[in-house]
Amino acid sequence: MLKIKYSFLILFFVTSLISAQIPRNSLFVEHNIIASDSGYVCYVAIRIPYNSLVFIKNSSGYSSGFEFSSEVSSSSMSIIRKSIQKEISVATFEETNLRNEYLQAFLEFKLIEDDYLIQPYLALKNSNLPISLEPINERLKTRKNGFVLSPIIYEDIKSDSCKNSTMHLVNFGNSIPYSSSSYSILIPVKDTSISKVKLKITQSGKTILENDYIVQKGEIDFTECEGNIKINLSNKNSTNRYIIVDNFTYLLEEGATRFSFNAGKDLKRDYDIDVSWVTKPRSLSDPEFAIKMIKIIEPKEKVDSMLSNSSSEYKKILHDYWSKYNKGAKTPFNYLMAEFYNRVDEAIRRFSPLSKISGAETDRGKIFVRFGNPDSIERVYNGQNSVLEIWKYIELEQEYIFKDDSGLGNYYLIKK
Repeated sequence: MLKIKYSFLILFFVTSLISAQIPRNSLFVEHNIIASDSGYVCYVAIRIPYNSLVFIKNSSGYSSGFEFSSEVSSSSMSIIRKSIQKEISVATFEETNLRNEYLQAFLEFKLIEDDYLIQPYLALKNSNLPISLEPINERLKTRKNGFVLSPIIYEDIKSDSCKNSTMHLVNFGNSIPYSSSSYSILIPVKDTSISKVKLKITQSGKTILENDYIVQKGEIDFTECEGNIKINLSNKNSTNRYIIVDNFTYLLEEGATRFSFNAGKDLKRDYDIDVSWVTKPRSLSDPEFAIKMIKIIEPKEKVDSMLSNSSSEYKKILHDYWSKYNKGAKTPFNYLMAEFYNRVDEAIRRFSPLSKISGAETDRGKIFVRFGNPDSIERVYNGQNSVLEIWKYIELEQEYIFKDDSGLGNYYLIKK
């Protein structure tokens, strides 16, 4: 078990807290365009967390799924419609509420050089409510300087069962996940006469990366393997081209990022891609609430001083507070802040009583946020609705006893 100690907080990075990472969106749709010998191939993909599906109980557990469809139209062609159905079965009710497990699918369309409207639809199994998703405009004909196509974001994952493939589509709505992990980008090159491309990546006017990249030759296509969308690169003789940029996304801040491509001879193209914290804790969405939660680990006077500033300054104050615990890190992603607010989210979910108080502000919630999950929890019923809950932390050599006098979940600390 990995353990990080500070004077006010002990963080255990344990798998039981992974479910506290809550996506900001309930589903993600993205599209990627690849040049082919006969035109283009468009892949439209969807990614849905288990907790956004509609499960029903059956004899072996719980089942759900969806039908994903898309209509592609242009002024010069009739509507093309394709659909795919996906199903999932899980053994336990807890699995149906997972926020970090996903069901994915994609559709493939062969296109010519034209301007298209792509309209995706979703129908959840066990529900009669079809969902019309945000339409996508793809301008292959009127796009200026389209010598490179939109970057495709992928993750290197070793998979023996997927023919040793390492390239899996990230599939978070064409955004780069904000995290300490390093993702890569694959950029299809349309102009076959280009042998080298200069790429400059900037955020808020700051240059993150600037390099020349050799254009490689090969086919690109998508297939499915074990629930993931796999990107295949073939070395066979082909007129298709691409470049790969890897091992840089851990340097990126959350927010807009510009990718500027330059191949000389006035061949220049910019793409703006969002670096999005897709697993951002909900408790971080409101800076004022996030600052208030710091009182779990800091004196009330210090937190009151932070809150005495203008509300327009709260986001910066919060950033400055946590930045001092991220000095010297190789990535702007702040492990400690992320883990703290993941625990706040989990405490709210697990320990909120019937009263209006937040679960993170209860005695159990405060201990949980500071020390993580106990090694053991024992409940003792004393009769007359009175319940004792005993938490033991073996490595800390600590024991906490909470009491609920009403049987309604209003536990308070009676002994440390």
